[in-house]
Amino acid sequence: LYRNQTQKIKKEKRKEIAINNTIVELRQNALSAMMNPNFLFNSLNAIQYFINSNQKEKSSDYLGKLARLVRLFLSHSSEPFITLDNEIKRLKLYLELEQVRFNNFTYQIHVDTKIDVIKTKIPNMIVQPFIENAILHGISQLKQNDGKIDLHFILEKSLEMFTNQSK
Repeated sequence: LYRNQTQKIKKEKRKEIAINNTIVELRQNALSAMMNPNFLFNSLNAIQYFINSNQKEKSSDYLGKLARLVRLFLSHSSEPFITLDNEIKRLKLYLELEQVRFNNFTYQIHVDTKIDVIKTKIPNMIVQPFIENAILHGISQLKQNDGKIDLHFILEKSLEMFTNQSK
C-alpha cells in the first residue's frame, strides 16, 4: 500500500513537472516569435536616414547586421533552448545596432571559462529582454556618451533537469 501510494505521488509529480515544462516552452516560443516592432521600425528609420544623408557604407553595414539578426531570430524562433554561442551572436548584433542608434554606450560580454558555449543551452530569448530594457530605460536616457553594458555569463552550479519519464 505504501509503495503504491509513493508511486502514485511520483507519477502525479512527473505529470505536474511535464505540464509546467510545456507551459514554459509555450511561453518561450511566444517570446521568441516576437521581435520588438519598435526596434524594427527604428532600425528601418535609421537605414533610411543613412541613405538620405548619403552614408551608403553605414546604411549597407547596418542593413547587413539587421538582416543577420532577423535571420537568427527566425531560425531559432521555434526552439525552446538555444546554444549560448547563438545567444551571444544574437546579442552582439542587437547591441551593435543599438550602438549605432544611440551612440552613447559601450558594451562587453564576458563568458566564464568553465562554460562550453557550443554545448551549453539556455532558454531562448531569456537574456535579450534584459538588454533591451537596459537600453530603453537606462542608456537612452543618458545625456553623455558614458553608458556601459557589461554582460557576464557565469556558471554557478549544475542543475539537474527534470524529465518526463514514465515508469
